[in-house]
Amino acid sequence: MDLANKLKNARISHKITQKTLAEKLGVSRTMLSLWESGKSVPTILHLREYQRIFNFEKGYFDTKSKEKSSDTLSLDVSALNPLGRHKLEKFYNSLIKRKEYLKKP
Repeated sequence: MDLANKLKNARISHKITQKTLAEKLGVSRTMLSLWESGKSVPTILHLREYQRIFNFEKGYFDTKSKEKSSDTLSLDVSALNPLGRHKLEKFYNSLIKRKEYLKKP
């Protein structure tokens, strides 16, 4: 389950309105709505406050995958036009050619 759904399900399962939870978190109802829709991500401090309010175990809302980590960077470039994709590829290639950005053997 993704973070946005976890946040929303936690609130709904405890029968708390967005307005009430937003007040407890010290944010606007609009901001809470953005978090629950996945359009924005709460700070780590707000996630810890969620854990406290709903009495979830530490790490329940952590956004890092519990699966094996990877050094592979994955980006969704579907919103880029051909010029944007070209510029991104050119930037990437320029980075991997610079020694200060490469791992030391």
